[in-house]
Amino acid sequence: MKNLFLLSLIAILSTCKQPTDTIDITKNTANIQNNIAPLPPAIQTDIASIANLELKLFDDNGNCLLKNGDNSYVLRPMAPCYFVRIADTLQVYQNNQSNVIAVVGTPVKKGHCGQQVQGLIIDNNTVRISERVAEGSTVCADKGLDAYHFSLFE
Repeated sequence: MKNLFLLSLIAILSTCKQPTDTIDITKNTANIQNNIAPLPPAIQTDIASIANLELKLFDDNGNCLLKNGDNSYVLRPMAPCYFVRIADTLQVYQNNQSNVIAVVGTPVKKGHCGQQVQGLIIDNNTVRISERVAEGSTVCADKGLDAYHFSLFE
């Protein structure tokens, strides 16, 4: 009886179709990877020089990126972002040993205006990013800020 059962099982299994198509996983992975579009390069939106430093702002896929030489920092305001100026001159707030400049981002529809401002503290040829971000009103990059706003970033 056992032999009859085994012969029946072998007969059934031998009639089952074996898969004839194989999938090359490495080919499919390569195709998937090739179909992913690379992210566009960061676009420079502004540049400023202060205390022997050249600071550049970039729109890096919606992030406001600050570059200072080989150092890069992602700022909290969204891109595009711009340095705050008065009549095309970088606005600098001086306090004790440091200089404070501001970056405006998180754009609104008109010009180089945004809803968030973050400070950059320049001290001994180094850049420190303020933790505090001013928000709640529209600031335009070419209109400048008052001393009160700059004092928030120290």
